Amino acid sequence: MKLISWNMAGAWGYNASAHSRAWEWLCEQDVDVALVQEAVVQEGVRENWGSVVWSSKYGHNWGSAVLTRLASHLPWRPSTDHPWLAQVAGAACVAQPAHPDGLWLGSVHSSAGAYKVAELPTLPPLTGVARCSTDGSELWEIEVLAHELRDVLRDHAFILGGDLNSALAFDTNYGGRENELLFANLAESGFVDLRLRHQREEVQTYYKARTRPYQLDHVFADRTTELRVTSWTVLGEVAGRLGLSDHAPVLVTLEGP
Repeated sequence: MKLISWNMAGAWGYNASAHSRAWEWLCEQDVDVALVQEAVVQEGVRENWGSVVWSSKYGHNWGSAVLTRLASHLPWRPSTDHPWLAQVAGAACVAQPAHPDGLWLGSVHSSAGAYKVAELPTLPPLTGVARCSTDGSELWEIEVLAHELRDVLRDHAFILGGDLNSALAFDTNYGGRENELLFANLAESGFVDLRLRHQREEVQTYYKARTRPYQLDHVFADRTTELRVTSWTVLGEVAGRLGLSDHAPVLVTLEGP
């Protein structure tokens, strides 16, 4: 099985022509699954995929999506048991398999800015959310997403990928340990980073001009699914030479269907 995780740059500075070229490139790839963010699902795209599960982020015309070549997945929607997943609508798009033993899939887009905890609504409660802020004053979207998705995905095989707007290199360049703690908390919650067995260091996925070469895009799985992964690669030419997005896709290959 081949899977791509990719921020398609369909949000800020949206260009319909450029976004169409990005979709053309994606639909032509020999992949079984695509987890995409900042995606505007254009006319004709659905003809290339058996399942398309899309979620608008905060009511915008762009959002996150899970696409599968086979008609194998259905939308999963948060219930009252998952108040934060409803609160940060579209930051996570989750697709559940039609077959009970199938692979759950999630596409996430965590905003670059943190919430100020003191300014958050009193509901839903924040009890038990693992935070990387050393003084507890801030909370990141990925932290509340992981907190509730952990319980949703606990008993399932899954892959979760997307743009976290987080990188270990932030700590190196600006000081502090927030990103180190974030990724440690994700690992503790059962989200295994698929890069670690294949690349020792972070690999650039963010190619915006006049910015440092950060890896903002990450793919995780449960421990059993992680053992199926045979390769993890960043397709840098997609953002560099082809210029289809300011993010490069991450391509993951797994043994089996």
